[in-house]
Amino acid sequence: MALSLENALAVFQQASSWAGVGPGPQMQLKAFRMYHAQHNKNKDLDFIGLADLTGDTVVADAACQLYVVYLKKQATATDAFAKLVDHATTAAGSAFFLCVELAEASEEVMLVFPNGIPQASGITAVSSTTDTGTTDTTSGDGPNGYCIIGAA
Repeated sequence: MALSLENALAVFQQASSWAGVGPGPQMQLKAFRMYHAQHNKNKDLDFIGLADLTGDTVVADAACQLYVVYLKKQATATDAFAKLVDHATTAAGSAFFLCVELAEASEEVMLVFPNGIPQASGITAVSSTTDTGTTDTTSGDGPNGYCIIGAA
């Protein structure tokens, strides 16, 4: 499966309409949209939604650039550690390049990498019960959110 890139404006519209995003992340997304248009020549992007992240979820199965990660904890106070790994199919056995702890109910975070973080194999997301552990979070405890990626 190749990346399904589309016009950056369409991707930003999808991200902007994502339900429940707070004002801080909305401002970050707006700033990235302007930066992307000016400095990245408005390259095509891909929007990948994440719902109830628990076990391995493939974001991209090919080399890509990660530009934005938005995560929002569901309405539970059980710790969840969202991790991204440079792998096309699984998180198991791969070192994560990003780990975000979400401990409070409805806590949200947006990470923006203006020039992208290159991933050689792809991206797989998982949510675990600890930062170094491999036990998946229980359904309802993992975050919802999205990633914005582009071609490598």
